[in-house]
Amino acid sequence: MHGRIAIPSSAERRIRREARSATLRERALALRQAGWTLANIGQALGVSTTRAFQMVRKAERLISKGEAAPDGAAACISRGGLQVQRTRVGHEP
Repeated sequence: MHGRIAIPSSAERRIRREARSATLRERALALRQAGWTLANIGQALGVSTTRAFQMVRKAERLISKGEAAPDGAAACISRGGLQVQRTRVGHEP
């Protein structure tokens, strides 16, 4: 017997979309702070240069307002690529 496929509510879809956007913003900002160009950031994240600029600008704006990454996400760049470390605010990784 075939079961009914659960369709997520609009609120669940919004929450997932916002989480994905926040992750991309964190990565974009980390790469920019590591000296990457917007074109390279866009290519690495699979978005346009314009979208990469928008993500970096929003991440910087949220940080300046004190609204960035509620869990105190800190991004790190390693030789192997981008790794995002999540730490609590005021704690060393």
